[in-house]
Amino acid sequence: MINDLMSTLRQNLQESHKKSESDQDLVLIAKRIIDSPESYPPDLIPEVDAHRLWSVLKWGKLTKPKYRNFWIVLSTEFALNLKKVSLEIHDQEAVYWFKKTKRKLYTLGGNDLAAKIFLLVVLDNLVEEIEDVTFQSLNLQVVNFDRSLYRRFLSMLYSLLRGSSIDSIKSFNNFQDKLDFLTNMFSLEDFNKMDEEERIKLLELVESELNGLNDDYEKFIIQLRKETIIDLLRKLNSNEQGKLLDHFFDIFKVYWERSEIGVEEIQDFKTFIQNFQGFLQQQNISPVFSTPLHKLLKEELSFTEYFGSEIETEKMVKVRSPGWKFQGEIFSKPKVVEADENEK
Repeated sequence: MINDLMSTLRQNLQESHKKSESDQDLVLIAKRIIDSPESYPPDLIPEVDAHRLWSVLKWGKLTKPKYRNFWIVLSTEFALNLKKVSLEIHDQEAVYWFKKTKRKLYTLGGNDLAAKIFLLVVLDNLVEEIEDVTFQSLNLQVVNFDRSLYRRFLSMLYSLLRGSSIDSIKSFNNFQDKLDFLTNMFSLEDFNKMDEEERIKLLELVESELNGLNDDYEKFIIQLRKETIIDLLRKLNSNEQGKLLDHFFDIFKVYWERSEIGVEEIQDFKTFIQNFQGFLQQQNISPVFSTPLHKLLKEELSFTEYFGSEIETEKMVKVRSPGWKFQGEIFSKPKVVEADENEK
């Protein structure tokens, strides 16, 4: 589990935007705080302007030594319990620790400085568990680890603890995940039990997530609409429905290539075919292979049902069913057969 998590985190860090000089300062501040959480910050970190330093610490809720110590200890406990739940048989006490500490982890790590302290502490405690290449890469990219990636990291972990596959985790990029997170995080009963500082941290976190919720909702609706349309198109071209799109393609070829266009009925039908073809194009629905004969490349075999002799590089084929795609995604594979010599 540890190496799956860390490899995914490494990829996320590599894909994130390069940070500014101020983010480099945060790494320096984080390292000094870890080394000496009790020290007076301006004396501990003289390289950073005192006003900026106090501003960063205030934003991170780390102005007091006890707060800094608490976050370092919590990050250390996180790493130690992560070792335990990574065993083949999950340590149930460690699983329970993650459940009871979930809210604290999400709220206290809701800023870039706390996130960097967290990652540095975790790496220091997992140096023997993480593959060397991954470990070195993560150490070099601590500057890119911000509150957003911190939350994604936690979401990956809690998804794994629920039994999800690492490959299927979309974390907070997914609208439904965000809704679940906000629903689980914000309990009015728990909120009433919090002190003022805890309430502020939780509200800041909820506000931050809500700010991006509209964009995620739009993406969610677009994806849902696309999946619904593809499902409809698959049914439209199914055997049960007489493969309507394929049938249209066959009729199109027969009538569009006829020469007797002087006959009024045929001309009207060709107009209909042309209009219907235009409608499909406007809806981003198009055939995969649009001609009766097609030069099939070997790499196209992955999405084509081919009947014929082995293909070394390419082969001329007759298109029995053109296949169909919507917005570039194939929902019905083309079917082709090897062409006879006199047809090539």
